[in-house]
Order: sequence, then structure tokens, then C-alpha cells
Amino acid sequence: MEIIKLKGVIKNYPWGGYRLKQYGKSSDDIMAESWELSVHQDGFSIVDSGKYKGQSLKEYLENNNVLGNKTELNIMIKYIDTKAPTSVQVHPNDDYALKVEKQSGKTEMWYIMDALEGSYVFYGVNRKITTAELKERIKNNTILEVLNKVETKKGDSFLLEAGTIHAIGPGNLICEIQQNSNLTYRLYDYNRRDKFGKLRELHIDKAMEVVKTNPNTVFNLNIEKENCREIGSCKYFETTHFTSKDELYLFTKENYHMINFLDGKGKIENLEYVKGDTFLVPANYGTYKIIGECEFLRTISKL
Repeated sequence: MEIIKLKGVIKNYPWGGYRLKQYGKSSDDIMAESWELSVHQDGFSIVDSGKYKGQSLKEYLENNNVLGNKTELNIMIKYIDTKAPTSVQVHPNDDYALKVEKQSGKTEMWYIMDALEGSYVFYGVNRKITTAELKERIKNNTILEVLNKVETKKGDSFLLEAGTIHAIGPGNLICEIQQNSNLTYRLYDYNRRDKFGKLRELHIDKAMEVVKTNPNTVFNLNIEKENCREIGSCKYFETTHFTSKDELYLFTKENYHMINFLDGKGKIENLEYVKGDTFLVPANYGTYKIIGECEFLRTISKL
């Protein structure tokens, strides 16, 4: 068993910017997202260390016992840069998604890596609302008036259970941890057009079947522990924020670990890391050491 470094898949959505270059990402175009850890059919991340360097993560996992007693990698991790706002959207839960789309739903978490002054996200609705009113507000372009607008700063975290209306405003750099799903139902997209001049597709009927119409008011889970703080937890994953000044020892048993370095440089075991690097630590690896002054997220899969 070995720890592997990963290379993300770049997605050049029209609302993206160029700040992911600060995290070692590169593209000839804008960079909206880097799919750092993904075995989703819409984009496989790549092994970037060891004898399997250059192989897709999907192929690597098919031929190496990394996940322990898990049958599949059911988590996806992205870095996101928003120069313009994303669409207002919602994701279905597992029951609906499996029945209608024949794939899993999508619960996700945001960790704000950085935020420009005035940055914000939309996180649920700001009052109880009916689906009829939501539909009407989509038609007359006033849906933003009933969304819960939250100003963002570095270190904030948001857990978005399936069904929560949300959107990311401009100026945010985000690490997104989510179920391995790319299901998104758009409710509103500022009347933006695609590269062919057509209005981007909305999915209003499906969205109305899954959307939560009560407010979400709780965010910034922050459970302080020694050298770390728990920032996100649900039935699918648990994410913890760490800072280290010198060296730190972590341990895997039956669950694999996913490590995202947000700052610093040093070594994770015998592999060098810098800001923006992502690593997968196999289940049952045992103790591993992180050396160097750094800040990182550790995500553990629960299912």
C-alpha cells in the first residue's frame, strides 16, 4: 500500500476565474473547478506519483486494494473559483436520484479557502416559502430576494444537505466535499447564454420535487479538538481542519483518508507536497506522518 498524490481535472465553466493558479492548477482557459478526487464518469482525477503515475484514479482503484472494506469511492472533492456567480441550484437526495436518475444524490460541504471583500453565498431560503411562489419568482427574476445571503470569509464552512437551494457568489475560493454525483437542477441562471447563444437549461419541475422550502440557518460547524477542528459531518463523510507547525501523526484503520493541503509545503511520508496538492491515504495504512508548517483538510468516508 502507498499514499498517492492526485492531479485534478480542470472544468472551464463560464463563471470561473484564474485564482486556482495560486494552488498549482494550470489551463489555457479560465478555471472554474479542479476535480481533485474523482472517479465520476464526467472526469477522472489522475494518479500523480509512484509507478502508476499517469493512470486514472478509477483504473488505479480497480487494481489496488485502497478502500479497505468499502466497495467504491463514493466521495468527490473539488476546488472552486467563482469570478461570477454560479447558477441557483439544488441537488436531489439518494431516494429521488436513484429512482429518477439511476444514480446517487448529492449532499455536499463547502470550506471557504479564501474570499474577497464582499463575497457571499446563497444558503437556503430566508423564510418559509411555497413551491408555487418559487416558480413565480423564477419567472419574474426575483428569486434572489427570498434566498438566505451569507457573507463569506476564509475558514467558514457550510453543510448543504440534498434539497438545499444554493449558489456561490463571485470572489470565493472553495474546497467542496461531496457525494460522488454530478446531478444538478438549475432554478435560475441570470438569463446567461451558452457559447452557442442559447439560454442555459433550467430544471424547474425536477427542482420543485426535491427542494427544501424551510430556512437553513446553521453553518460553521466548529468543534475544537487538539491541533484541529471538525468543520463538517454527515452520514457520508467527516471533514476536519488541521494546522501544523512542524510534524503531525495521523492514523488510518478501516477508512481511507483524503488530504487537501490549503497552505504550506513539506512531506507526507516520503512524498513532497505544496499548497493545493491532494493525496489519498489507503485504508489500513496505519500511522503516517506529515512534516512541515501547513494547513490542510482531512476527509474520511463514512459509507
